[in-house]
Amino acid sequence: MTIHKRARPVRKLLLRPLNNHLFLNEGECELSNGARLTPVQRREIFDKYFNKGVRICDLQRQYSVSRPTIYRAIERGRQKDFSVHKSINKRYRCLEYGLKRLAKVEAELEKKLKAQAKRYNKDYPGEMLHSDHTRLPLLKGESSFIKPEHLFVAIDDFSRELYAAILPDKTQYSAANFLKQVLEECPYTIETWYTDNGTGYRGNPKEHAFMKLCQENKIEQAF
Repeated sequence: MTIHKRARPVRKLLLRPLNNHLFLNEGECELSNGARLTPVQRREIFDKYFNKGVRICDLQRQYSVSRPTIYRAIERGRQKDFSVHKSINKRYRCLEYGLKRLAKVEAELEKKLKAQAKRYNKDYPGEMLHSDHTRLPLLKGESSFIKPEHLFVAIDDFSRELYAAILPDKTQYSAANFLKQVLEECPYTIETWYTDNGTGYRGNPKEHAFMKLCQENKIEQAF
């Protein structure tokens, strides 16, 4: 007796257009959920659904989009809205905003650095000395009751020559003592002394030790 094997059914192959190309899929076609519709296509979908009675599944296959996309196009069509809406991806929007903000901050920082570089680029030694001070930390093993000392520093903005001294405090008298040391060691005439607005550098010109020393040596103060 001859046994005949049952023939396997032939699977149907469907062709579907996507982005002006033809793709061959086996069985039912898998539609792209990320496909976008133009305003003309959205108007066509609305017209075919209401005026020509085309089914949702047929519109889905014809335009190669998902069912929710067809439903959204129809719902917006009822409101006469056939425009393409921007992405609501919050992560993408945050990233886009962050990149724009970063570019703006970088531009502002670059502008500030250029201004500072131009500000301290002097033409000759002594035209301006930039000075500042800071409190020194206590050494290991020192008692916390010991009064910390202060480091005074001055840099010539042309030659970048540096002067430094350690003094007991940051008062006007210590600032004046530091200026005296710089005047004794500096080989050129100092025209301008640039500091912050601290009480060690600013006060009553007739009584302030540092300001009086600047006036005696014809040094202009800048803040």
